[in-house]
Amino acid sequence: MKPTDLTREQTDKLLDDLTPMLSYLTRLSARMNKRGMGTEPLAASVCKAQHAMQELRMALHYLHCDGLGERAIG
Repeated sequence: MKPTDLTREQTDKLLDDLTPMLSYLTRLSARMNKRGMGTEPLAASVCKAQHAMQELRMALHYLHCDGLGERAIG
């Protein structure tokens, strides 16, 4: 299966499911930084997860936009 095989409804569902998780990681990262934990290994893992989730969400967003999916994924 290629990413471009996903239907608009499937990308809608994935985006709807990923957005709250990304929001949680963003808030968690901010809380950790605010409490001075920004240099801890756990904070680094949270940051990596947040960036990966953001990358996935943006790739899905571009797939959702007509004609841009190939460029975003490939």
